[in-house]
Amino acid sequence: MKFARHLLEYLAARAVLTLLRLLPRSLATGVAMAGSRFLFVWLPRLRRIGLRNLELAFPQLSLAERRQVLEQSFENFGRIIADFAHFRDATPTDFAARVETSLPQASETRYRAAKAVGRGVIFVTPHLGNWEMLALAMSAVREPIAYLARPLDNPLLESLHLARPQPLRQPSH
Repeated sequence: MKFARHLLEYLAARAVLTLLRLLPRSLATGVAMAGSRFLFVWLPRLRRIGLRNLELAFPQLSLAERRQVLEQSFENFGRIIADFAHFRDATPTDFAARVETSLPQASETRYRAAKAVGRGVIFVTPHLGNWEMLALAMSAVREPIAYLARPLDNPLLESLHLARPQPLRQPSH
């Protein structure tokens, strides 16, 4: 039963990502956001879980405010999926144009000092927004980096690297 669910999730993810990749990124974003709004309406169990989690995290918010936050989270998921569908074709120049990779001056100074003596640097970031794009952008603009994330619950998605960014193509000069 679990394998069947994983296979269906894989096939659905593959179809959605393929469709979004065929569309221009701006259109893919609109389609993915519309799809995420559809999911918000048609997946009541997921909506209940999200509202309960927000109630635990933000008890001071009204139900209407929590619902608005959850709706915005679903829409943001659509934006992330649209971006993700286009990762494979992105160049370092694409990422540099879309993602701010500068560091505050004090952090930049510490970064350069560590690199000058051959030491590595660890960046700790929250899992907010499209953090995968930040990892790719930093690799594209600065130097190759690695990031740590737990494996996906669905091993089919994990094993086929649909959930991990593909290597970046170097820009053509």
